[in-house]
Amino acid sequence: MNEILMGVTILVSFLIILGVYKYQGLFGLYCLVPIFYIIANIQVIKQVDLFNYPLALGDVAICSVVLIGDLITENYSKRKAKKVIFLGFLTTAIITIMMTLTIKFEPNSQDFAQESIKTIFSFTPRILIASLISYIFSETIEINLYAYIKKYFPKTRDLWIRNNVSGLISAFIDSMLVSFLMFYGTFPVMYILKIALASYVIKAIVSVIDTPFVYVSKIIKPKEL
Repeated sequence: MNEILMGVTILVSFLIILGVYKYQGLFGLYCLVPIFYIIANIQVIKQVDLFNYPLALGDVAICSVVLIGDLITENYSKRKAKKVIFLGFLTTAIITIMMTLTIKFEPNSQDFAQESIKTIFSFTPRILIASLISYIFSETIEINLYAYIKKYFPKTRDLWIRNNVSGLISAFIDSMLVSFLMFYGTFPVMYILKIALASYVIKAIVSVIDTPFVYVSKIIKPKEL
């Protein structure tokens, strides 16, 4: 069941990105970055099994942000794609500040949400900081490597090369960094390695799957605001 849900999640996420790109252009892609980033940092708390491997959810949402970066690099420029990194940082800062303040409020006798909010967001600062560090490293490498490879393989038929090479390398860096930064000291090292491996496999698969969506983006004529 989890495997089917993962496939549906990937398809829905990527179709949303193409739809928003079609009707809102670059502005729409920028708007999607904090949305997927927030989703990823909430989902990552949940532990599931996928193909008998433990996995922290959130990988598809992060891969969606990577796809957005690839679309912008491919169809606009590396400079504009780097704004995705800034949006990720800004999202992290705002979430951390606002949710920390929210938890500090003293609930009244009618409140029923405090403990649920604490369960989700008291762990959020470490998650957000860890994901931010890994995201900045991996996405910077992804965007720069994509643009570098494009210099030597600039044709449309070569898109799969630049997309997959940059995606697979950045996915490995992101998986290892984020897993250890988030969970070291909370889970045993071997369990963290399993999470990192499962995370990388999922991101690698998604990186390959997203290639046709990048090709499709080349023939879409977006409506720019």
